[in-house]
Amino acid sequence: MARTSTSPLSEFTRLISWHRRKLAVLAAMGAAVAGISAATPEPPPSVSVVVASRQLSGGRQLTASDLSTVDLPESAVPSAALTDPAPLIGRTLVAPLSEGSVLTDLSVLGPRPDVRAGMVIAPLRISDAAVVGLLRVGDRVDVVASNPESDAGAKVIADQVRVVTIPKPAEDTSQLSPTSGDPQTLLLIEVTRDQATALADAAATSQLSVLLG
Repeated sequence: MARTSTSPLSEFTRLISWHRRKLAVLAAMGAAVAGISAATPEPPPSVSVVVASRQLSGGRQLTASDLSTVDLPESAVPSAALTDPAPLIGRTLVAPLSEGSVLTDLSVLGPRPDVRAGMVIAPLRISDAAVVGLLRVGDRVDVVASNPESDAGAKVIADQVRVVTIPKPAEDTSQLSPTSGDPQTLLLIEVTRDQATALADAAATSQLSVLLG
């Protein structure tokens, strides 16, 4: 049987057609990949910020375990958010923070004030915010505890203690008194360790106030 011969021109035309089909397939695949890439939005820019790793109380001296870092979209990061937890270790919180709250420059007090040997800084929450407006850093006050549910009268539990810091109030920084439910205002005072213990015990059951000396 005679074999049908293929002319060189026909073979060349067939090869050109095959290559064209191959290029068309590759072009279609490239277009599909480009379409998928275009349809998938780029993730928003993020920033690593410092957050509270658990519920923290106002007046607390921060430790490494109190802090962690998370990545947040730039649009969700508050102004003056802090990005490095290291400088915060040992600093004092101005107000309570819930778990996951972002820390800013306003979340902590400035550099710790000088404390005399044998003394410590203790938080003092008083129910009369108006009194705080009369105080200045360096003032000496007597701390008085009174319990409305007790027959015992008010008593001085720390006398002539020095006010070392008066944090600026904020709308969400109030703590509630354990006895009255009234919002309290935070002060930091310089006391002995025994006085700090007495203050902590009294704060659990009594309203605390100050007398200006």
